[in-house]
Amino acid sequence: MPGHDRTATAGRLPRAALGTLDITVTAPLAVGDDVEHLLDRARPQLALYIEGMGARNKNFYARLAGRYGYEREAAHIQDLYLAGKKREAEAAVPEGLLRAISLVGTKEQIAGQLDAFAAAGVTTLCVKPLADTHGERLDAVERLRDMLS
Repeated sequence: MPGHDRTATAGRLPRAALGTLDITVTAPLAVGDDVEHLLDRARPQLALYIEGMGARNKNFYARLAGRYGYEREAAHIQDLYLAGKKREAEAAVPEGLLRAISLVGTKEQIAGQLDAFAAAGVTTLCVKPLADTHGERLDAVERLRDMLS
């Protein structure tokens, strides 16, 4: 067809129409020296997402954990969660997975993770501070801002 853009397909925009894409990562945030304790604060939400966000065989987050190399662990977390063993499911979340998707740890560890995110093309961070109070959440975000400036 004359004038037809062959790069467009049914229901999709031509690639050129997309322009520059913003790559966003959402990550738990906690800055401090007691890294194990801080990582433990991220476990409940990740366990919930791996188990509770979709049917067992249609769970985006369990599949994503599998693509990150934690397929067996994700299945184990699902088994525990579905058996009503929520705390055991949380404890079964692998530390390596937590570290890979989080901004949790010392300033130096978080700086390394920020470098990894940047190398992967991340342009925007959306963080969830793992803190109990509003002031602690603000402090965590301010510390991250200082690391980025």
